Amino acid sequence: MGSASTFESACLTGLKGASNAIYMQMAKVDFRYVDYPRAVHAFTNPEATALGKKFGLPLKYDAAADKKAKAEATKFLADVLQK
Repeated sequence: MGSASTFESACLTGLKGASNAIYMQMAKVDFRYVDYPRAVHAFTNPEATALGKKFGLPLKYDAAADKKAKAEATKFLADVLQK
C-alpha cells in the first residue's frame, strides 16, 4: 500500500462478501476493505433515516460510522496525494 495506484477507499464499505475481495485480488489491486458492520446504505447522509422511512427503504444514518469513514478517506487521500 501507499503507492499512487493503491485503491483503498471507504467506499468499499458497500462491497460485501468474500467474492468482492477475490475480484480485487484477481485484478492485483492493492486495497484495504473497511467494513462498518451495523452501517447500511447511505450511512454518511444525515437525512438517510428519514428518507428510508418515507420511502420504505433500508437507509439509515450512522454518525459513528460516518465519522470513521471520513477519517479513513482523509487518511487515504493524504497518503496518495503526498506521493
